[in-house]
Amino acid sequence: MGDNIADGLSPVLPELSGLLPDLRGMDIASLLTDYARMAKILSVMDAARFLEENFASAQNLGGRENLLRHACCSVAMDGDVLEFGVMGGQTLAILCDEFEDRPVHGFDSFRGLPEDWTHDSPSGTYSTGGQVPTDLPSNAKLHIGLFEDTLPTYLADSDAPVALLHIDSDLYSSARTALFGLAPRLRAGSLIVFDEFLNYPGWRRHEYRAFMEFVEAFDVEFRYFSFASSYLSVAVRLDSAPKVS
Repeated sequence: MGDNIADGLSPVLPELSGLLPDLRGMDIASLLTDYARMAKILSVMDAARFLEENFASAQNLGGRENLLRHACCSVAMDGDVLEFGVMGGQTLAILCDEFEDRPVHGFDSFRGLPEDWTHDSPSGTYSTGGQVPTDLPSNAKLHIGLFEDTLPTYLADSDAPVALLHIDSDLYSSARTALFGLAPRLRAGSLIVFDEFLNYPGWRRHEYRAFMEFVEAFDVEFRYFSFASSYLSVAVRLDSAPKVS
């Protein structure tokens, strides 16, 4: 394989290409003692195996914005568009652009992660200091606060089904709050885009775990619709409505 880990891995594991700049010039001995970098490699390999086992009918859109816009264009039902995790509003603006004919609801406390996510993303990461984006399109509707506080108010004010749900909140607890809270509004044909579904150390403990628990709890049939191989994003389409008692 050679002394240089990047040169050695490049021809045999092309799915690791996104990590090669980080590994360039690093020898194998150094890599084996740097378990943070090794964790990244293992997570990519785990995601690659997941791809082989689950994404046979899913389309690879390459990047996260391509995936999000493709999901928007694939919505074939009336209903609300929701995003959980707004921060600077970049992806909310994309949703507003794609759905000019309907309101797009964005949920965020603007205080960052309410708890630790990964080893390099502790509680408070992604905070805007409470500053709300001011240049959003006119069809953006913000719900400011913790999801568990703002989601019940939204549900009380709207009985519309959810056409597209964008979960960009990273944490298991946040994704679970959104999925379980919206179960009565999700339908066959609803699209769910997860921004951090896989391909990072610990990914099976967060958005992925929340979705698997949602599927089991509400006996949901679904298919993996698309993925972004250069990032962490995955889109799913529900083939059945959640069975809510």
